[in-house]
Amino acid sequence: MPAHQNHHYVPAFLLREWEREEKKLSQFSWENGTFRMFRRQAKSVAKVKHLYSTLRHLTAPDVQIERDVMGPKVDDPAAIVHKKLLAGGVGRLTSSEQEDWARFIVSLFLRGPTAIADLRNRGRDTLAAGLTAAVERVSLLDNPPALSLAEWAQHENPSTFEDLGIQTLERLITSKVLNQKLLAATWGTVKRRGAPHEFLISDKPLVRVGENLDGRFLICLPLSPEQAFVAYSAQDIGKTLAERSTSSFVKALNFNTVCNAERYVYSTSALQTDFVRKHLASSGATR
Repeated sequence: MPAHQNHHYVPAFLLREWEREEKKLSQFSWENGTFRMFRRQAKSVAKVKHLYSTLRHLTAPDVQIERDVMGPKVDDPAAIVHKKLLAGGVGRLTSSEQEDWARFIVSLFLRGPTAIADLRNRGRDTLAAGLTAAVERVSLLDNPPALSLAEWAQHENPSTFEDLGIQTLERLITSKVLNQKLLAATWGTVKRRGAPHEFLISDKPLVRVGENLDGRFLICLPLSPEQAFVAYSAQDIGKTLAERSTSSFVKALNFNTVCNAERYVYSTSALQTDFVRKHLASSGATR
């Protein structure tokens, strides 16, 4: 298979932390009303073929965004930071590494299948709204039908509509506004010492409290079954976190992780099957 066709919206470097026996993780999902668990390798999950590609109507779509942006500019630097976070927490990060990690966190807001579909749809709607003039298609008919410019453009060059939104992805991920909001937040890590259960992770791995990064927010990202990253905008949020027991934090984060999932939840084993079944079903993730 040609390179860069499979796009991991949750990168394998992160999910590998949940691999255990036979270097596989446990994947939970609802399929046609049946709750299922499979053992998978991290490289085989949380991916969609040509998710970020442009010109997808062609036999060989353009993989430039995955090849030149998501890999070298986002995931590769973040993988290095991830190792440092696991080894020593946020205090060991350089300013450059903090920027790399902020960019990665922003990417996780934007790169899932639902978010990408929304980005494509918004681009399509924006372009269609701007093309309101009527044109006549070149035709061999004596009386060619009049089409709106939007209809004509979509017929003649469908990728224009399909790709307008996705072409903004790099600018959004590297946005100074979004990245500075994260860099201005307080960062930390929470280890699950003493908690009876490991951290879970899903195909929508960021757990966010707060509507957006403009106001008060708390962002959590499981880094491994043993540790999670947190970023918060106000010191009283940090105080509340500090006063919470580790067991309570792990349980709350796992609950939100499962309920927040688009379709899949990942664990090291089957130990939390009942918990995932209960809350993944209640989240409506029965696709």
